[in-house]
Amino acid sequence: MFGQHLYRIGDSEPFDIFSAYNLIGTLGCVFWFLAYGFVIYCSHKDKAYGVPLLALCLNFGWEFLGSFVWENPIPLWRWFYRIWFLLDVVIFAQLWIYGRALQTYELVRRHYHLLVLVTLVAGTVGQWAFTLTFYDPMGFITAFAINLVMSVLFIFMYLDRRGMRGISYAAAWFKMLGTLCTSIECYFFLPIIHPHKTSFAFTNFLYVAIFVVDVAYVVLLHRARRSPLPVSGDE
Repeated sequence: MFGQHLYRIGDSEPFDIFSAYNLIGTLGCVFWFLAYGFVIYCSHKDKAYGVPLLALCLNFGWEFLGSFVWENPIPLWRWFYRIWFLLDVVIFAQLWIYGRALQTYELVRRHYHLLVLVTLVAGTVGQWAFTLTFYDPMGFITAFAINLVMSVLFIFMYLDRRGMRGISYAAAWFKMLGTLCTSIECYFFLPIIHPHKTSFAFTNFLYVAIFVVDVAYVVLLHRARRSPLPVSGDE
């Protein structure tokens, strides 16, 4: 796994897995592992799913494609994706088990599990089609688009629940730090694997937008934890 440190994707220039930006990205992956762990713990404790439905279905689909379908010449990264996928199986199970009771619309409650399956399948197929159409062979651009959707939906989930049931403050921090690290990595990495692209304005926008929304979410949860209202998502 570690014997080779220079890699090439397609017709790109070789890049070094042990470069500073890739090491920062690896740290970001570790932060994401911690975020997943705190989501699972808090969801189990509060009997409430901890990632918004749409965001989780998209993320679950991404990790399936990243683990088993998309191109990835770096074994370490593929194993990261597979560990994330296994953790997401648990998070998805919590969504499946706890989610129906938390829906506020009767129509959604009645068809909840069908809605989840349709969203999962459509989101996965859509991501696969996007990467083929716009040449994103490792799904990095797709990942940051999903990340922004997730960041925004976390805020709406908190507002909808009017409290922190199933919502982990620690996971919010680790998501923010993990995405910041992987954003730094991809700022340098994407131009290497996409040498024919003339602009990365969209991905640069995503990096900044995600960080801004994540900071806002952390501040929101910090204030909620200091309020006199009952707080269940301390971890």
